[in-house]
Order: sequence, then structure tokens, then C-alpha cells
Amino acid sequence: MTRAMDATTTMDAETLTARAVTMTANRSTRDEDVEAIVRRAMEHPGVILYGDILRAYGERANAREAMTNTLETFAHGNLEAHESRERGSVLELTEGERLKLRRLTTCSMCATGDGKIAYDRMMRELKFESVKELEQFIIDECLSTGIVRGKLDPKNGCFLPQGATTRDVPASALDELQLGVSRWLEISESMLVSLNERVKYIKSESAKLANREDEVSASIEETKKALKAEQDTNAQGDTSTIDMDDDGQEGTSTGVKRRR
Repeated sequence: MTRAMDATTTMDAETLTARAVTMTANRSTRDEDVEAIVRRAMEHPGVILYGDILRAYGERANAREAMTNTLETFAHGNLEAHESRERGSVLELTEGERLKLRRLTTCSMCATGDGKIAYDRMMRELKFESVKELEQFIIDECLSTGIVRGKLDPKNGCFLPQGATTRDVPASALDELQLGVSRWLEISESMLVSLNERVKYIKSESAKLANREDEVSASIEETKKALKAEQDTNAQGDTSTIDMDDDGQEGTSTGVKRRR
């Protein structure tokens, strides 16, 4: 292996991915160097996305089918699918690469799970012989590294996922994803129109209510004024009547005195 390739052993995931893409896209890079750095990226625990490397490798004139198929598996496949392929159509994985594909497979299982994943299914798809091996793998290689989040539930024999690192989206799923986004946009636009109409209705009703309140307030004020005016008029009438009664009483009193 060249000195440049030896330097990749200390690279972080992002730098290694960028170097792998650059070297793979460079037509002058030797095939053995391309394969070496790609396999280094496949084994690196921090590299999760392989789509860019896959596209760059697919454009090489002498790309090997086994390498292409294996990169596709690391981008969005799983361990069970890889091991079910015909011998020679994919690369034979090293121990580190197989461990990495197990971790990636666990990511996909957690992302598509319904809130719990049975141990039986995980053991089958991850190729474990015992529950102890499975639980140790989940703790050491998944939870501790942060590639997935969740809790072990030994009592019920399942793993309770709470999230997982995102992997590449396969090209075959892009159309379906785009269709889903389009449907979401249509529903959102319809809801927005309905919401705007509702807002307009509420504003209209609020304006009507405000006008009605103003009319009621004005009517109350008019009624108050009318009642006050009526009271003032009645008060003036009562004063005049009292004056007349006083005059009449004085006349009667004088008449009585005269008879005596």
C-alpha cells in the first residue's frame, strides 16, 4: 500500500469519505488504490453515507461488479441481503466490514421499526447465534457509538428504538419519496386554504360582533337619555301640581274661618 493510503488510517470519517470520492473520481488513480481506500471507508466506524463513493466508482471505466454491488449494500442494503447474493457477485467481507454492515443494518431496522424490534428478528438478520451476543453488540457497537438510540427490553425479548443515524436513500425510492413529498405539499396547501378561509370567517364574525356591540351600546345610551328626559319632564309636572294644591288649600282655610 502506498504512503498516501497509509495516511488514511488516522483520518476522521468526513475526511476519509472526501478522499475516497476524490481518488475514485480521478481516472489516473490505480484500481488497487481505489479499492483499498473504498474498503477503508467501508470499515471505518464513523462513515455512514456511501452514496457519493458509489456514484464516483460507478463512473470508472473498469469498475468491478462485485465492488459496485458491495458499495450498494453499504449505501442502503443489509447484511442478510449481502450474504444471500451469489458468490463472486459481491466482495467477501473482512471481519471489520462485516461488523460495520451489521451496524448499518441495525440503523435501517430502527428507522423502519414500529416501536419495538423482536430479538428473534434481529438475531436472524444480523446473524447472531445467541441473545447474549446480540445484546452485547447492541450495547457496544450501536448504543455506545450513538449510531442508534433506544433501550433493551430483555423481559419481552425486544429492542425499543428511539432513533437512528440516517443512511443513503436508494435511487429506486426517490420517485416514491418525491411522490410522498408532493402529496404532503398538496395536503398542506389545501389545509392552508381552508385555514385562511376560517380566519376570514372569524374576522368577519368578529367585526359583526363588534358592530353589534357598538349598536347595543348606542341604543343603551339613547334609552338612558330618553329615560332621563322623561324623568325631568315628570319632575317639572309634579312641581306645578303641588303649587296649585297649595293655593286651593289656602282658599278653603279662609272660607272656614269666615263661617266661624
